[in-house]
Amino acid sequence: HIPENERALFEREYSGNISAASRYIRLLLHHRASTMYTLRCIQAREDAKAGVLQCLAGTTGKDLVAALALARDTSVKVVEAVESWRTCLWRPEPFIWKSQNYLKKMQTDFAVLRNPEYAKILESTSLSMQDLEVLVPRASPSRPEDADTARANEHPYWAAGRNAEAVERIRARVHRATLLIADEGLVQASVPDALPMLRWRVQGTEVASKSLVSGAGDPTARTSQDSVKRVLEGKVGEIGPKQLTTMEEKAKPEAAEAKACGEGDSSVA
Repeated sequence: HIPENERALFEREYSGNISAASRYIRLLLHHRASTMYTLRCIQAREDAKAGVLQCLAGTTGKDLVAALALARDTSVKVVEAVESWRTCLWRPEPFIWKSQNYLKKMQTDFAVLRNPEYAKILESTSLSMQDLEVLVPRASPSRPEDADTARANEHPYWAAGRNAEAVERIRARVHRATLLIADEGLVQASVPDALPMLRWRVQGTEVASKSLVSGAGDPTARTSQDSVKRVLEGKVGEIGPKQLTTMEEKAKPEAAEAKACGEGDSSVA
């Protein structure tokens, strides 16, 4: 069902304009492909979570390190997929999976790792809670310390065939994803519900979306009420051909992924 405010805005802006309507339809198709791709990423993370729980039930620390690394990587992909999904929205809608905001669900999915019952097997992995921060995020995640760099370059949880530069990149992505997970409650509390969902008339689509979820252009900046307000008060203008072409190109691989993805639940399907 299309919300009433979505229909009203579409009729007011695009009634009788076939060209504009066709562009909006392409945006809808892009949004659907992005939704399906995000669901696929979520399913991969849920599978990885099951693998971690299985390891905690009685296998070796070596097996657990590999399982935790997979859970870390799939968690980062989910956050980045949700961020991309939001680029077509006026506001950072929660991505709903099985009636839950999935980013908020990610805040507690691996809380079991703090259980004293598993302290011994986690100790055998030589991993700290900061290493596992994207799985058990704190309210104020800390930036990776330079002193940990040498250890990260050697530890199989981070290295796994990567060179030092690749390890640094994955650690930066993990830290950024951790910030976005930790800030999800603030994001949802900061954004009003007055605007329609789908964003088809905003100027600078990519820049505006990144500002909504990560601050003014800084990929490691904390989300704030000010950054949300700046975007909501931004200048409105029709999406140009260049942005639409970019969106359509991005939609092609996501549409292919969607064919292999089962049915799921999202806030805007």
